[in-house]
Amino acid sequence: IQLIVAPACCHPTRDGFGHRSSTDPCQTGAPMTLRLFAAVFPPADVLDTLDLFVEPRRVADDNLRWVRRDNWHLTLAFFGDVHDDHLEPLQHALDEVTGTPFTLTLDGAGTFPNPSQARVLYRATTTGSDALSALSRRVRTAAERVGVPSDNAKNRPHLTLARARRPAPLTRWLGIVD
Repeated sequence: IQLIVAPACCHPTRDGFGHRSSTDPCQTGAPMTLRLFAAVFPPADVLDTLDLFVEPRRVADDNLRWVRRDNWHLTLAFFGDVHDDHLEPLQHALDEVTGTPFTLTLDGAGTFPNPSQARVLYRATTTGSDALSALSRRVRTAAERVGVPSDNAKNRPHLTLARARRPAPLTRWLGIVD
């Protein structure tokens, strides 16, 4: 299980009412928050196979931004903005999460939120989805024990392949990816 920092690394903190601070914490030395999520990464041979499939399609649709191979992962928990003082306890908590090995099969395709107005095109999981969901629950529970809530209790195991620049029908892509 890897703890990943989302692209932006420094976010303004929020006051007690949920409003963003008007000052830039990167400039003021105020507490920083990191956008974090926990994920597992497929083995290299799976990435190789997926890459052979995706690479020739990267230029086929201007509306799709294809995820780079080194960013392909299966999210276990999204933590959002986490204060930097929670980073070490969170990492220790995740290091303690255990489970038995399981096989996970990437098979099928899906979109979020729906095929007619999709924002995300993904590779679905079949065999092993229940085990991955159970691992996700253990990760979220461990994080909550150290005061870091997650916001994806309805996690649907998947590997994001592409994001639409604007919502669009991706039914054709479902047939291609499936």
